[in-house]
Amino acid sequence: MKKLSIIFALLLVIPVFAQKSSKKDFSAFEQSLMNDSPAETAAESSDESDTTSVSEKGSSADFERSLMDRPSELNEVFIARDNLLEAIQQKKGDLVRIRIKELEDLNSESVVAIENEEKEYAFFKLRMFKDLLNDLVKRYKTAYEPSKFNENTKHASNSEDALFIVVKKDLDSRDSVHNIYYQYSDQIDRARMSEQEKMKLKLMLLLRSAYSEKDVMKTATNLAKRYVKEYPDDPDSPWIEKSVLGPLERTNIYEYKFKMRKENKEAVVKNKFYTGGFGIRMGVPLYGFGFQFGFNDFYRKDLFEPEIYMIDMEAFLQINRFVLSLGFVNAGLEGVGGFGFDFGYVLYESRYFKVSPFVGAAFSEASFETKEKIPYYGKFKEEIVSDGSGLNTFTLGINGDLKFGTPYFLLSDEKLVSFLLSVKASLSYIDIDSRYSRGNGLVGSISWSLGVFFW
Repeated sequence: MKKLSIIFALLLVIPVFAQKSSKKDFSAFEQSLMNDSPAETAAESSDESDTTSVSEKGSSADFERSLMDRPSELNEVFIARDNLLEAIQQKKGDLVRIRIKELEDLNSESVVAIENEEKEYAFFKLRMFKDLLNDLVKRYKTAYEPSKFNENTKHASNSEDALFIVVKKDLDSRDSVHNIYYQYSDQIDRARMSEQEKMKLKLMLLLRSAYSEKDVMKTATNLAKRYVKEYPDDPDSPWIEKSVLGPLERTNIYEYKFKMRKENKEAVVKNKFYTGGFGIRMGVPLYGFGFQFGFNDFYRKDLFEPEIYMIDMEAFLQINRFVLSLGFVNAGLEGVGGFGFDFGYVLYESRYFKVSPFVGAAFSEASFETKEKIPYYGKFKEEIVSDGSGLNTFTLGINGDLKFGTPYFLLSDEKLVSFLLSVKASLSYIDIDSRYSRGNGLVGSISWSLGVFFW
């Protein structure tokens, strides 16, 4: 009987409390937990939403809905995210650093507790540029870790909690045309950082749009080159050179082609040894450095003055190690020259030198200038007279080439052109039997020439 009295008393009390706690007295969040209709909930919570800071709390309805969507197994993560947002709002840099570290420790292959954009928002908001720099370097170095592409990984931000809403609001308000660096460049310049840190931070920020904006790509490329050059002892410099500068340069095909041409040039030159090409030479014989035997009475010195050939010209074709030369040659005997050919063999070739022994033959003729009018010889004074007798010069010699310049040929990345300083030493047997001169013997000579070789 006593129990029935207690139950009856409770039934009388419940309606009284129910009447005092009408639906209007519940908050929008409490109503959402009671599963009120969306229209009713929105109408009853309109006054409260007007007084809520959108920049910090977002839409109360969205926020409350996100609380309902939170996976229960991520409660620790969401508590840490709420703590981070509170630290950001309080502008406590040291506490923000601690909260971010707590969230990073909660990251795993199955859960992403904090997004890069959320950390970046905190660093920009509180002007924590050194922390931003360290985070960006770490982010880019680990950009291709397999865990980042796991489709089964849960992202806490997908629940659209308060931190997500605030960060999204900030991202939507950013300048979508210009790189974010330009929005904060003045603040970065005034930050308590070394010039090296400022330069690296600028590079890391520009990198995000370097592949989509040509001007930014050019600026980032030049900045990376400068950084690697000025700070080679920085532990990050090898990584910047390989993983930042390298891809940027490869993006600019034109500049990358010329860079690779330069880097590969020595290998190209080395692979071209003994392969062949085409060239020309032009020079003069050095008469005073030669010798001759058997030409003491070669011509009448009282009637003639030998014409001096001052130029040798030849074109040569090299196929593998074999060289064929054609041109006007001077064997070293004054007054004698003619058209000839040589057949040579490249005995040695290096980056700067080439040595080619050869054998040759020529159709030489003797040319003289008459000292006065001579009957049967020349009709006029100082007339040039010449005469030859066929294939009459046979030569054994050696060519030495100094390649004092070897650039690429035009825009090619395979063809080369070398500028040559050539010295030729030869021993020739000459046999001339003509109207104006007669004799045979050996002539040793040295000549030099300038040339160009396309190979």
